Amino acid sequence: MLFFFLSLFFAPTQSAEVIIGSPTDLSENVLLVPRFDLFDFEDPEVEGKPREYLIRHNQEAKRLNTVFMNAASKNYPYTYELVRMKDVDKRMVEGAKYLLEVVNLPKSATSFPEEIVNQPAHLRYTIAEEMYRIPPSGQWHVFYVRDLRTGDIYLPGGWKGKAELADAIAATFKSLR
Repeated sequence: MLFFFLSLFFAPTQSAEVIIGSPTDLSENVLLVPRFDLFDFEDPEVEGKPREYLIRHNQEAKRLNTVFMNAASKNYPYTYELVRMKDVDKRMVEGAKYLLEVVNLPKSATSFPEEIVNQPAHLRYTIAEEMYRIPPSGQWHVFYVRDLRTGDIYLPGGWKGKAELADAIAATFKSLR
């Protein structure tokens, strides 16, 4: 039922635009930023995974979430919220309008693959770690803002990206001012 409601609320179409620049109403809306999830040691899904792996993963997730929060607090003057990827639909129903997304693209790219334009990250990925993966050689992280209502994509830094995630997120927040 929720999916049906959301499909009415957000119906991506071929008319979604890719816009160089930032949304003009960011100061009036919360920017959702997908966070790295922590493993719950009691969750049956992690059963069988080595405890040391879970501990290392959680330490790295906390570190990267802190990197994102520091980059936002230093460079982004508006309200943002770190959210789990699976909570984006709920936040949309509550009125959230913008989601920060990232894609790995060749350094010479001037367009997005069709699946990126037509499907928001929270529908492509179950956890943020899938979206934030390390880019292959010759590619970099290109962050963009998705309008969850229209599907439009805003490229605040143009087609520029960075190979390091921390550098890319800081540059993106600076360009969203």
